[in-house]
Amino acid sequence: MVFKLRLVVILLAMITTVSLYSQKKENILVPEVPYDSTANYLGADPAQYTGQELWLKRMPEIQREMGYGNFILNYKKVADINDSKNVYKCCDGYNSMYYELQNKHFLVEQVFKEKIKDKEEYFLKLKELSDGDIVYYHYDPESVYSFPFAVMGYIEKQKELLKGKEFVFSDAVLLNAVDMETLDPIKPVVGQKWVYEDVTVDNYHFEVSLIAKNSNGTKIAVPLADVYNETLPRKVYTWKEANDMQQKFGIYNYKRILQQKIASNMNKESLRLSWGEPLEVIKKGNTEEWVYTSGSVVFNGNSIAKIN
Repeated sequence: MVFKLRLVVILLAMITTVSLYSQKKENILVPEVPYDSTANYLGADPAQYTGQELWLKRMPEIQREMGYGNFILNYKKVADINDSKNVYKCCDGYNSMYYELQNKHFLVEQVFKEKIKDKEEYFLKLKELSDGDIVYYHYDPESVYSFPFAVMGYIEKQKELLKGKEFVFSDAVLLNAVDMETLDPIKPVVGQKWVYEDVTVDNYHFEVSLIAKNSNGTKIAVPLADVYNETLPRKVYTWKEANDMQQKFGIYNYKRILQQKIASNMNKESLRLSWGEPLEVIKKGNTEEWVYTSGSVVFNGNSIAKIN
């Protein structure tokens, strides 16, 4: 009788274990294609993070007292935001302690979803690489700004793509740039050539950035978000693009474009490069008035007739 009772208990335990495992397996997200390292934030397709190494970026000093959010020990208790016992390396406020986690590296062991209070939530199961801790990160598939990591595969890919490249930066970059050694503002020179030095998480923007160097040896950091942003007016040009632009519009207008200023002899194309697309175009006969937040420009044909 005792033997039969023990057997029943063992069988029930096995059934329960198999049931739990099956449910967990159903929730695990398997990447349909391997991670190609061309994006740091994957939005609604986080499965590709599986097997990737993540570098937890540092924060600006003003944010550090709030710590890192979304690192938890039990993902099923994620809805209880006031449970400090469920916070990994508790606590700065109700978040993980900044100085305990900054610059840590994690391996993504699994990506899965779990229904919490009738809503599907996404989690990354992480292994902290220096001490082996297992922790869960509550992932937001709709907010790139909430993702605190740099994917090491992405950094390495960008190094391959940008190595040996030469750049010209607009004043929108240079007037906000600092010397990476001293953190002092640099003295901008319009049209100056900058060459690739590295790709890393820099200590000024705290973002994955291009580290570029000029002929004087000064190094600055330019976030890759700016390097790849094609929205006009652009902040970053390759050296070839800059030379082509100088040949097409002349040295004066070329520099005005980089300064995001206008000149009376600009045409529609050069104005777009300098100020971007207008908010509104008002057509009156043969003229067009291009309206911007900082003023308006009236064209007669392809020539500027008036600057307001």
